[in-house]
Amino acid sequence: MIIDFVLGTLLIFGVVRGFSSGLLKTLLTTIFYLLGGVAGFGIGIHYLENSPTSVKKVALLFLAIVVGGVIGQLFGKALGKFIHAKILWAPIKFLDSLAGGALGIIQSGLLIYFLAVLLQISPWTSGQKELAKSQIYPKIEAKVPSAVKNLTTNLHLSRYSSPL
Repeated sequence: MIIDFVLGTLLIFGVVRGFSSGLLKTLLTTIFYLLGGVAGFGIGIHYLENSPTSVKKVALLFLAIVVGGVIGQLFGKALGKFIHAKILWAPIKFLDSLAGGALGIIQSGLLIYFLAVLLQISPWTSGQKELAKSQIYPKIEAKVPSAVKNLTTNLHLSRYSSPL
């Protein structure tokens, strides 16, 4: 299935990127990416509450999440690069890289989860059907902590759970 190929590619990309960046940089990038994405989500929900069209609402909410995440990610990356250059020495860099790979797969899994939640509330039924056929996504969803799953409820996404 194409969806599983895409999800698998994203997960592999996360491992490779995390390994090359290292734990510290990946951790800071992930934290600030999530904070930026959540901020974009919250701002998007607030400003799109009275948006007249559902497709526009979903597209702009997706854009707000991505833009917020990217801004946060850039800040975290710069901070991680600065700390990495000042603190780590050679013997620890390999362990830092291995741990960064593990964290990279977690980051990719969370990105996949948030995009899947957005897909599930969107009016795009063919995308929802493809996601339902995935063999990889249920494994990712099962690993997502309940605190992250409750995030959509806390940000009042549930009011958009019916077809937009």
